Amino acid sequence: MLELASVTGRDVLFDIGCGDGRIVITAARRYGTRGIGIDIDKAMIRDSERNAAAAGVERLVKFIGMDATKADISEATVVSLYLLPESNSLMRPILETQLRPKSRVICHNYEIPGWEERKVLTETVEDENGEKHYIYLYVR
Repeated sequence: MLELASVTGRDVLFDIGCGDGRIVITAARRYGTRGIGIDIDKAMIRDSERNAAAAGVERLVKFIGMDATKADISEATVVSLYLLPESNSLMRPILETQLRPKSRVICHNYEIPGWEERKVLTETVEDENGEKHYIYLYVR
């Protein structure tokens, strides 16, 4: 996902539904990217903070426990989503109103309904078990 979005150290990455923080942490470790992970599950936020400390990137990343539909993501240059289609639909108006032009949105497995004209790339990748995953890249 990070490679397809061409993430660099100049980006600010927001990961919506960040889970254990692996996307934000990987971006910070590989590219020096500043990142913010948002998850409604406070236990996942605590896990993310521990994982960031263990990876030595806690100065580059921040994790926030909240409902992502209430978040200010206007600083983002890249947003990653690994949410169900219904949640992607809920995020769509936030992405449309808060993101600056040329911001990239990268989705795992599920598209953003109504953003067909913004889609730049669809990639299919296989994991170590041979399971196929679909990655969608959009440009705001």
